[in-house]
Amino acid sequence: MAKKNVIIVFLLSFIFLKCENQEYSIKYYPSKKLFNSYNLVNLNIDSLKNFKQITNEVRLLQQDHKRSFIEIKDKGFKKIIFPYVYDGSFIKKRNILNITYDSILIDKGYSITELKKILTRHYINNGKDYHYPESFKKAGIEVSMDTISTSKELRKTLFYLTKVFDEVNEEISDTLELKIFFSYFRQIPPPPKTILN
Repeated sequence: MAKKNVIIVFLLSFIFLKCENQEYSIKYYPSKKLFNSYNLVNLNIDSLKNFKQITNEVRLLQQDHKRSFIEIKDKGFKKIIFPYVYDGSFIKKRNILNITYDSILIDKGYSITELKKILTRHYINNGKDYHYPESFKKAGIEVSMDTISTSKELRKTLFYLTKVFDEVNEEISDTLELKIFFSYFRQIPPPPKTILN
């Protein structure tokens, strides 16, 4: 009986250590060269209260000439994402595809479930349709979320976006870069009540 307990403890210890030391295949968004060329800050999004704080932190670091990155681990992959904050000054709006956690905000709008089709169109447009990018090199994705959205919601959105992007990149050319911008909705108060006579 004691021998069985020792074997069980040994097996459980082995499994635990294997999980702790799991090797991840690393993917970089938009590219690995950013990882080697900037003063980097690993942004722990779980320590920040909401999407507004996360976006503001990225903006502040960007203004200080530092690059923040976010790590997402799932199923043997570690995804390192370098987010930007879009301010509209240097990038034409047509080059940016705006998505939310459940929608794609282009044309008349699409469900997020159609992301693969729209991402493909976004990256292969090359100036044909004025609502889409001039070139795949200028293409970017803006993740727009409510200011009170949690890091868990952001993590889920980023995981889905990178997963679909990887599929599109594999089918199209394998040289595309996923530039991700953060933006939060401006929460506009409701209009004042009108008084009817």
